Amino acid sequence: MQWIVDNRAWIFSGIGVVFLIGLYKLLFKRKKASISVSAKRVSTGNGSPAIIGSNNTQVVHQNNYSVSTPGQPTFESSVGGVPSGYSSNPSPSEIFEAIDELPPFQRARAINDYSGLKVAWPLEFYSLDREADDAFTFTAASSGRGLPLVRASITLSEYPELKILPAGTCIILIGKIHGLGTHLIYLREARIAFPNRP
Repeated sequence: MQWIVDNRAWIFSGIGVVFLIGLYKLLFKRKKASISVSAKRVSTGNGSPAIIGSNNTQVVHQNNYSVSTPGQPTFESSVGGVPSGYSSNPSPSEIFEAIDELPPFQRARAINDYSGLKVAWPLEFYSLDREADDAFTFTAASSGRGLPLVRASITLSEYPELKILPAGTCIILIGKIHGLGTHLIYLREARIAFPNRP
């Protein structure tokens, strides 16, 4: 309070008023931008809300859902081997679009907010690279091999069909988001389901 009394001439001069107005607008614009970004995340959920922000979690209330991506088959989770609690929303592309819309300062926090999100994405097999003995990095992409790519560590002995699987084959990559890189999403605890398998 004493500081205000000592500096009242400066605070209420033209420079002080401009400074206070600028500070108010800066704070108000940041709050408004944050609200509109969060509202957009809710609208992209298609029944499975996925929200970016602090203290937000994904809640999935569906046990069976249908996943359809242009150029890929539609399948039911009970048929495709997708466990309950995993969702195809947001898609890899939606994640990167949402992050790109944020101011650069807020992107790092948004990336961390996706960590642990349980996903089951219909993708196309892209490549398989050896890490060690039976451990491989499985890479998949959205239809048409577009970015972003999704990677996960798998053991080849669990999926011997990958030895002869042609690139571009539709699969469902299931796991928890571990991290994001430049046009890459890394999954942990990953599993692969084959929707066209009888």
